Amino acid sequence: MIAGPQEIPAVLANEIQFGTAGATEVANADQKAAGVVMIATTVDYPFFWLYADKKYKTVQDLAGQTVGITAAGSSTDSAARLFLSHYGVLDKVKIAPAGGTQPSIFAAMSQGGIAAGILSPPVSDQAAKAGFVSLVDGVELGVPMNTSGVIVTRAYIQDHQDIVKRYLKAYQQGWTFLGDPANKTAAINVLAKYTKSDPATVEPGYEAALKVWKGSKTPAVHPEAVTNLVKLSDDPVVRATNPSDVIDNSLLQSIQ
Repeated sequence: MIAGPQEIPAVLANEIQFGTAGATEVANADQKAAGVVMIATTVDYPFFWLYADKKYKTVQDLAGQTVGITAAGSSTDSAARLFLSHYGVLDKVKIAPAGGTQPSIFAAMSQGGIAAGILSPPVSDQAAKAGFVSLVDGVELGVPMNTSGVIVTRAYIQDHQDIVKRYLKAYQQGWTFLGDPANKTAAINVLAKYTKSDPATVEPGYEAALKVWKGSKTPAVHPEAVTNLVKLSDDPVVRATNPSDVIDNSLLQSIQ
């Protein structure tokens, strides 16, 4: 289990060979000639929810308040920018790191240190049970944005293409399995096991993700989802990133 912001450093150090990160993190890393590339998507919609104290009824009500994210430049940061921009309050709400993990964001919300936070399952479901309200559902919002995908280094692909293809074959099998509603019980049990949770807690997240898995037969990364993400960056170099610099769908296509 590795916190999101540490995925790319772990891949670059070869402590892990496959990681998960959003297009912004990949673009930021590649500015430093890291040679990281995304070879499959996890989800091409922001798989995040904006949860807030129940006294806030709309996103606009958060004006003057703080929304917690894991880290600047992270996928949670991009999701916060997208949500707040969509509702016209990006310049009225402060976005601040809150401890580096989803549980730490939730803890800050629970302690009253921040009004809202960008969360994903199962922590988002914990927030709902604690009485916080969902103001934005990133999947339902329907704006393509790549906040998570499978990443490797280009050097690793060059030296271990067979392994990468075998990984992608397994990943495609998993994607297909999860996208079949007939496998719901098995899928939920797997998700509960690996998130160290329980079936009731992960079911809402599964139902949300099912829309993604059913919506595309393959986990190819969509260029529009990359463009929509990087344009939210404060860095003009990142904003100008060409999707082809960040993604490579060719290996996934080759194993179909």
